[in-house]
Amino acid sequence: MSISGTGQPTDPIIISVDPTDTAGAYAISADPTTITVTGKGTSIQDPITIGLKPVITAGKKGNFTINSYGQIIGYADTGEAVVNVVGESPIKTSKLGDTVRVSLDMDSLWTLLNSRAADDAINGIAAGSFETRDGKLVSYDRLGRIVSVENIPKTGTDDGDAGGTN
Repeated sequence: MSISGTGQPTDPIIISVDPTDTAGAYAISADPTTITVTGKGTSIQDPITIGLKPVITAGKKGNFTINSYGQIIGYADTGEAVVNVVGESPIKTSKLGDTVRVSLDMDSLWTLLNSRAADDAINGIAAGSFETRDGKLVSYDRLGRIVSVENIPKTGTDDGDAGGTN
């Protein structure tokens, strides 16, 4: 397996697999209702493409402009004060007069993080890394996202093995 590219539109990250390898590059969505995965990844003409599905109706929400993916894409300062903020656990909100307070409920946050860690343990998902044959160390987070690709310094003799067992 080899990895090249910078991730820019004109220089995409390309993960190549030698046809004689039994390893491959696979991509699935952890949440198909919001994240799409298309393409076979067999060529630059048919890459694996990961995208977002629209989840809300785009438009104005108060002073904010929101796209169909739920991302804030604009803000118009009308000089009006924020009149309300809605929080979902572990985010707490409260209002006293004209002041809106946003805070984290640390107990709820801890419970949420522990439940996700338990789910990960049950599902066998854990962050990690692997070495490629061309001398790269690829690290990924608990959601399977590649978080870094680094060159492995060469030491000693190179027998062509990237750290696997024979």
